[in-house]
Amino acid sequence: MADFRLFLFFFFLLFYLQPSRSHESCHPGCDLMVPIHFPFQMMSNPPENRCGYDGFTVTCKNETRNILTFPFSGDFVIDSISYFSQRISITDPCNCIARRLLQGFNYSDTPFRPLDTRNFTFLNCTSDAPVFQSPGGVSPIPCLSSESHSFVALPTERVGASNTSSCTEVVTFMHPSLDDSIKDSILLTWKEPDCGRCESDGGFCQYKYDTSSEVSCFTPFDHGLPKYERYTVFVIVSTGLCIVGFIIIIRRKIRSQGEESDTEISRSTNTSQLENVAGKGLDSPTIKMYPTTVVDESLQLPKPTDNICPICLLEYKANDILRTIPSCAHYFHVHCIDEWLKRNATCPLCRNYY
Repeated sequence: MADFRLFLFFFFLLFYLQPSRSHESCHPGCDLMVPIHFPFQMMSNPPENRCGYDGFTVTCKNETRNILTFPFSGDFVIDSISYFSQRISITDPCNCIARRLLQGFNYSDTPFRPLDTRNFTFLNCTSDAPVFQSPGGVSPIPCLSSESHSFVALPTERVGASNTSSCTEVVTFMHPSLDDSIKDSILLTWKEPDCGRCESDGGFCQYKYDTSSEVSCFTPFDHGLPKYERYTVFVIVSTGLCIVGFIIIIRRKIRSQGEESDTEISRSTNTSQLENVAGKGLDSPTIKMYPTTVVDESLQLPKPTDNICPICLLEYKANDILRTIPSCAHYFHVHCIDEWLKRNATCPLCRNYY
C-alpha cells in the first residue's frame, strides 16, 4: 500500500511539473534577420506566456525593426544578437550613434554592460581646423557637422597630443568600447541569465516550469516540436509510467527484482546513448580539413556584406584567419568556429548537421 501511494505521488507530480511550453507561443520578432527568443521577448507577448527574462523586452518599429528601450537613454535598433557569446549590437534609429553618446548613453537599470570602456572627448572645430590636417587624420562626424563647424571625437588621452587649436572641448564621456573612433553601433553583453554554454551546445534556454522562475537548458530534441505532438508524447509517457508502476508493485510482491534491474539498466543505457549523440562534436583532424582564408589589407571577404563574425560579433580585420564550413559557405574567426565545432557538428548560423 505504501508503494502504491508513493507511485501516485510521483505520477501527479509529473503532471504538475511539466516542462514550460512558453516558447511555442512566443513572437519571434519583426526583423527576420535578428530572431528574438529567450531571454529576449516581444512586448506583444502576453505576460502569462513567460517568453523572456526581466529587462529583455523588445518592441517593433514600423513592423520591420526590433527596438530595445533603455530607461534613461531611449530607443535603439537591435542590429544583431549572439546568444552563445551573450552579446548584442545596437544602433541609433536615426543613424547617428555619436549624437546619442553626446546626449549621454546610460545603461543603468538594465541587464546590459559594455565589454570595455574608454574616455572620449567631443570637440567642436572650425571646418579648416589643423586637427584635420594632422598625420593619422581625424575625420569629422557627418551627422553632427555642418558647413561652418565640424564635430570630432578623440580618445581623451590623445587630445593633448593633437593640434586642437580652432577647436572647443564640448564634453568628455565614457565610450563603451576600446576603439580609437566612434563606430556606427554599440556592443554590449549580459551575464544573467547565463545561457551561453547552453546555446553553444546546440540547446535553448527557457523557464524550467510554467510555475517556476528557474531557468534551464533544453536539448535540441525538445526544440521545435508542435504543441499537439508535445501533449501526445506527454500522455504516452505518463500512461507508460502508470503501467510500469503497477508492474513494479506486483513484481515487488512476488520478489522478482532481477527483471526490474535489467529493465532500468537498459533504459539508462538508451538514454545515455541519445545524450552522447546529441552532444557530439567534430574531432580536430576533421575541423582542420575545413578551408581557411587570411583577410588581406584591403579587407576583401568572400561575402562583402558578412563582415562581422556571428560568434563574437567583432568585425573582421586585416590578417584575421577565417575558417569556412564547406557545406553552407558560412565563415567565422578560426578560433571561434574551432571551439564551437569541438562541441557541435552543426553550423552556428543555419544549424545544419555535417
